[in-house]
Amino acid sequence: MSYQAYSVSWNLTARCNLFCTHCYMSAAPHADVSSDLTTTECFRVIDDMAKVNPNLFLILTGGEPLVRRDIFEIAGYASDKGFTCVLGTNAVLLGRKEARAMRASGLQGASISLDSVDPSKHDKFRQLPGAFKNAIRGIENLKQEGLDFSLHMSVMSWNVSEIPAMIDFARNIGCKVLNFFFLVQTGRGQGIIDIEPRQYKEILTYL
Repeated sequence: MSYQAYSVSWNLTARCNLFCTHCYMSAAPHADVSSDLTTTECFRVIDDMAKVNPNLFLILTGGEPLVRRDIFEIAGYASDKGFTCVLGTNAVLLGRKEARAMRASGLQGASISLDSVDPSKHDKFRQLPGAFKNAIRGIENLKQEGLDFSLHMSVMSWNVSEIPAMIDFARNIGCKVLNFFFLVQTGRGQGIIDIEPRQYKEILTYL
């Protein structure tokens, strides 16, 4: 095989504690999870991944991975294979207990969704009051456990002007990586009007 996958982002469930406006999976609190893989099935997939690349960078995400009761079993199994494993999470459910369990299972950090430096704007977009506050609490819990974190910002017309402020925010809070994502118009994001071509050019030139 001439091509070897380096990084895999694995959507482990369609369930999520949030109901974000733009979700390309249409993840939701009461989503149908009948097609979610069982713990044993997840182990088998990890075994297959290891055959392709035993040094994989694996992002365990969703939906929201922390709604799965077996998430730390899955993470531990993948970590024992030698993978570099992180969570992709909105961090609302990331308490101190969860941060400790992350470290114990071999997870090396988390990629956390944060779409605005204005708490009210982030909460409105993620459709949960207190989402911003709890995400910041989750970040502090990671830092207490010595775990790294990155921030993911979904760039859209309403927050595109916040990119410089988000860069400063990420630096000040101790973020290791700041990633910008652009709208995938599937799921609940299908009918959303994205930013204009002119704005794309301005953003990319600025970055």
